[in-house]
Amino acid sequence: MERFSTILEEVRTRYRQMSLGQRLTITILPLVLIPMLLLALVTYTRSRSLLETQATDQLLSAVQAQITVLREWADEREQRLQLGSQRDLVQQATSDLMTYRSEELGYQNAKAQLDEELEDIRLRQGQLVFSEILVASAADGRVLSTTNPDWEGETFPSITNGTIAIEALTTSPIYDDALIAPDELAFITLIPIQPIEDEESEAVLVGVNLGPRIGTLLEDMQIFWEQRGVFRVVRGNTYVLLKPDVLIQLPRYSMVAEAIPGTDHPIFSEAEEELIGAVEYTNNEDILVLSTYEFIPEWDLGIVTELPQEDIFSEVNSLAPFILVIFLIALALVVIIVPLATRRAINPLGTLTKFAESFSMGDLSARVTTTREDEVGRLSKAFNQMAEDLSDLYRSLERRVDARTRQIRTASEVARDAVSIRDVESLLNETVNLITSRFGFYHAGVFLIDDAKENAVLRAASSEGGKRMLERGHSIPVGKQGIVGYVTGSGKPRISLDVDADQVHMVNPDLPETRSEMALPLWSGEEIIGALDVQSTDPEAFDEGDVLVLQTMADQLAVAIDNAR
Repeated sequence: MERFSTILEEVRTRYRQMSLGQRLTITILPLVLIPMLLLALVTYTRSRSLLETQATDQLLSAVQAQITVLREWADEREQRLQLGSQRDLVQQATSDLMTYRSEELGYQNAKAQLDEELEDIRLRQGQLVFSEILVASAADGRVLSTTNPDWEGETFPSITNGTIAIEALTTSPIYDDALIAPDELAFITLIPIQPIEDEESEAVLVGVNLGPRIGTLLEDMQIFWEQRGVFRVVRGNTYVLLKPDVLIQLPRYSMVAEAIPGTDHPIFSEAEEELIGAVEYTNNEDILVLSTYEFIPEWDLGIVTELPQEDIFSEVNSLAPFILVIFLIALALVVIIVPLATRRAINPLGTLTKFAESFSMGDLSARVTTTREDEVGRLSKAFNQMAEDLSDLYRSLERRVDARTRQIRTASEVARDAVSIRDVESLLNETVNLITSRFGFYHAGVFLIDDAKENAVLRAASSEGGKRMLERGHSIPVGKQGIVGYVTGSGKPRISLDVDADQVHMVNPDLPETRSEMALPLWSGEEIIGALDVQSTDPEAFDEGDVLVLQTMADQLAVAIDNAR
């Protein structure tokens, strides 16, 4: 205790011997450095929070887009299988197999005919739709005919044990089926085969996708994988969780999905509370990640995307050198200026302190007012520049989040209207008005192809010129005139970023201010039923985000129109 008192007295003595400038430097230095440290901490924390929010929104958007890809993939296969089950040859051959005994000639003929039909259903335009396809008895699951000879005459366990429903067209993921997918994931698309005599269905047509087909699907869902030359760069990962404890992932250099049962993944417990959400955890590679997920309840299957937090916060980490430089400049100015101009330096430093405190409390509009040209003035300008840069970064990030949120909300509203509005005209008008108001485009219209398949007729429009066109029954010959004619004729999207330079574009006197135009096809199965036409007064008005959201809206609109019809 006595030694401590001696040291304290020595410090006091040295302080009394210091000059006023040194005393003020020692006194003011903490007042400047502490708010600056608070400013750096709050700036880092707020920027990190904003980046995390933006990343979460983007990851959730990616998950929802992947869910859409998965559902569209399943819908395409359901449509293919439904058309196959309606073939007369399939129905008749199946009925004969259920009637004749295996040693009879009628059975053999029906078997050969059904084998040929199944191989044809399995392919479309030379491309595989299903890995394998089979017809099985609904009563006992016995495989009557299949494209895989190893399954012939075997029992399909997923039918006998009730794992999959056989009463209606359905798609289901299954894992570790003893016959078709031991120790791996498979997607089963199944539909009852209606007998010729309108009896109760005794057999089912089953399409199976597994192995490389599942690998290809997972490859398409890897939004974070980049191909640079011959090397693949993996920043994040997308994989599938199947309740209760199976993780399905695509290894980096493989096209065959890997199933890992018995996985104690944190998202399984999170999904018990919320079907969609975001979680932070350390993955199996000991990397801290931000992950988002969404589960499909009817499949007990979830899509998960995860991105290393190191990648998410790389931008905010790049601010550290800039903040350090500002900190060192401030320290040098305080040490040099205070001894030379103590009185004059105190006031501007006090102003800077108040600014730093305001900024650290979240007031990004705070600025330092100064007319000085000396070091304190330059420091004030440096602070203002830093505040301006950080404010610009914050506003930029907010605009990006708002734009993405607005696009997702618009697509969600169209999807909701597509389900709730059964009147086609009301749905079309609601859609074009949403597109115009939310995206700020000059004109939006929907064309539907008439029954004769000759003309695309304008059915809804948001602009004044478009409404005049509606009043006089405006139509465009399919495949002959303008961008809409091209799209309805070819089934391919058409984007004109400069209509004056596009020979396909047709000048419309009712829409004289058009400078760029985009038309997207409306598909009902494999048939084009119309087009969504969007026009802007600005050249090069459409970016990739607009195209993606509008194409999704066009697909939803086409399904809703088809259902309403």
